[in-house]
Amino acid sequence: SCIRTSSDKKSEVKGMYRFFNNSKVSEKELINACMNQTQRISQGLDIWVFNDTSEVNMSSHTKRLKPESGLGLTGNNIDPGFFIHLGLAVDINANQILGYSSVQLWNRPETAAEKVNQSNLPIEEKESYKWLLCGKDSQECTKGATKLTLVGDRESDIYELFAQMKPLNIDLVVRSMHNRRSVEGGLIYDQLENIAVSGSYDIELEKDCRRERAKGTRTIDVKYTPINIMKPKNLKGEMDSHLELMLIEAKEPRKGGICWRILTTYSINTLDDAIKIIQGYARRWAIEEVFRLLKNEGCQIESSELETGWSLRKLTIFLLHTLLRVKQLLTCYRFKTCQQVEDVFDEEEIECLKRINTKYEGKKETQKNPNKECYLLWAAWIIARVGGWKGGQSERPPGPITFKDGLDRFNAIFEGWCLCLRDT
Repeated sequence: SCIRTSSDKKSEVKGMYRFFNNSKVSEKELINACMNQTQRISQGLDIWVFNDTSEVNMSSHTKRLKPESGLGLTGNNIDPGFFIHLGLAVDINANQILGYSSVQLWNRPETAAEKVNQSNLPIEEKESYKWLLCGKDSQECTKGATKLTLVGDRESDIYELFAQMKPLNIDLVVRSMHNRRSVEGGLIYDQLENIAVSGSYDIELEKDCRRERAKGTRTIDVKYTPINIMKPKNLKGEMDSHLELMLIEAKEPRKGGICWRILTTYSINTLDDAIKIIQGYARRWAIEEVFRLLKNEGCQIESSELETGWSLRKLTIFLLHTLLRVKQLLTCYRFKTCQQVEDVFDEEEIECLKRINTKYEGKKETQKNPNKECYLLWAAWIIARVGGWKGGQSERPPGPITFKDGLDRFNAIFEGWCLCLRDT
């Protein structure tokens, strides 16, 4: 996020500042370029789009930020910043990250506005329209896909989302937040209480010190039932008076354990169908990792010293595009996919990776890169080693920050590689 450290000459620094401050460089153009890759490789695929919102808080740079420049109040109604809503497209069958299918940036007013009764506004005038817009953007971006599924957290449990995505043939997997009224009378969670557990399955959880969670196996009980939800009484506009959906519950039997209730447009006929939806929703964590890489330990966008919101927002789009490579490597390693290395690295980079590979491989078979050169998994092993991962069987798998650090180091090595080739 620091322009000076990413440039070698003073002229380059000036050029980058001018680029980000140039009003002719529009966010829309940069976003379209960011989504080109997804559009190009989505043909014939079953695509799930994981979408979520995050804020960029610039409170530590309040004094240097120019007013009326694309920033406004953040969620605490005090600090300056802006918001991002992303749609991350995934080939769900091959477990491959394709790219972004929607990128939305916006800012609220700079001063606290008078509160308005949001329930009386149409969805198009609410900030929550971001969920619907992500679906429409994703459909436009992935025209050649055979199937499109939109996945959202509890905030996306909006009746209008289900009503408006239905005519577009976009399936939904949404974590339920509202105990809605059913056509039959009563509340939908009550229907779950009255049915037996359909079955169970086990999941392996890694140790998480932040959540005081120990490593171990957890058993998840699964229920599912068809429901028919009523249109909220205060909702205006022409749309179906009720919607037929499936409600799934994934719950640990112990007190205080995991409890997810998921609404979906998919037909659920068996326990395996329900588990597939639950596991698909669990992969929504991928979008959280993108935001983590953009902010905290990754690109540190909130530490940027650019003085205008418009410049910060353009820089954010560039960083998001760069972070795709990190996510592709991470996902490839986690799921041991067969994605081709050429999808992420070009010919010169692959040659450089081959030389680096010889440095990190040991003499024993257990110390060698276990993957074929044609696969991205081969490159992921190398980048993780460059990022500080030791590669031993007892080592924890490399995480997003390891791959980010590895790519940063690789980019520096590759620059030297290119200079050496040019001199010879």
